[in-house]
Amino acid sequence: MSPSNNTKNRREIIKELILSEKIGTQEELASRLREMGVKATQSTVSRDIQSLRLSKEGLPGMKYYVLPAAKARLKMDESIVSMFRQVARGTDQTTNMIIIHTDPGMAQALCATMDKLKWDDVLGTLAGDDTVLLITRNEAAATEIYHILHDL
Repeated sequence: MSPSNNTKNRREIIKELILSEKIGTQEELASRLREMGVKATQSTVSRDIQSLRLSKEGLPGMKYYVLPAAKARLKMDESIVSMFRQVARGTDQTTNMIIIHTDPGMAQALCATMDKLKWDDVLGTLAGDDTVLLITRNEAAATEIYHILHDL
C-alpha cells in the first residue's frame, strides 16, 4: 500500500474513532490507533488532526475531538432547528448521501435554509417537492450529519 493510501486509511479510521468514542488527547488517539494495528506517532496524529480540521468541544476539563460537521451543530440557530422539526418527516443515509423526507412542497424551503449552514463537509444539496438530498465529502461526514439531523 502506498504512503498516501496509508494516510488516507488512517484518517478514515480516525474519523470513525472520533464518531464512536470521546477522545480528548493526541496521545489517546495515537494509542487507540496502535491498538487497532495502525502505526501512528504523536506528530503524525497532530498532522492528521490539522488535515481533518478536528476541533475540541465539551465542558472545561472534559473536551474531546469532533469532526467539522459536529461543530456545525453549534451554528444551528433555533429558527433552522424549528423549521427542520416542523417539515422533516424522516431521514435516511447511504454512503456519502443523506435524504431528508419533508411535507409536500417544503423540500426547497428546507434545502435553502440548510444551505445557509455552510457545513464544510456538505458538497451540495438538491431539493424536489418532498425530498432533500445532501451530498457530503465522505461517508464519515454523512454519518455525523445524519446523526445531527436525526437527533432533531
